[in-house]
Amino acid sequence: MIRLPGRRSSKAGSLPPQVGAGLGLLAADQVLASGVDSATGGYAVLSQHHLSLVSPTGRVAFSRPWHEVRSGSWDPVTGTISATWAAGGRGTMLTFGPGHDHVADVFRERVQASVVTSEQILLYDDDGPASAGRVSLRKDLATQELLVQVHVNRGVRREEPSVAAAVDAVVASLWEQVGHRVPEDS
Repeated sequence: MIRLPGRRSSKAGSLPPQVGAGLGLLAADQVLASGVDSATGGYAVLSQHHLSLVSPTGRVAFSRPWHEVRSGSWDPVTGTISATWAAGGRGTMLTFGPGHDHVADVFRERVQASVVTSEQILLYDDDGPASAGRVSLRKDLATQELLVQVHVNRGVRREEPSVAAAVDAVVASLWEQVGHRVPEDS
């Protein structure tokens, strides 16, 4: 069942019917904030479960669950959110102009809500420990499913035996922290 956005709070703003129809939110999801991206003219929609960009005609440029956002930053001078994706690739910039701090607040809260726990991947040598990256246990906010995300630093080869062993140890530690056994496919 698809719920079309109706009247929203002042923070969420009201979305044109075509944008709401294109977005196609499920009944369990709702818009928390929105704004027009000045670079594309599209509507950036921050819902409980997704970050989306929808054209005024309803075409969805992207709609990604919050656990796929690796990190982000907010520039209050330009009103720009910059997001990087967990899977890598080109990041996204959404520019609203000054005075849209509530959009940045919702962005930050949703990304943080998807992070259950994380830990650095440490490699040890004669000089002591060095960070090789980070493993995060993230939550799909729509399904509550827990997911492992591994990000190794540039120049680190994940398939190298010492790195693979360190990753496995961190993954096991994170699962233990949340009271679960390590899933077979982690």
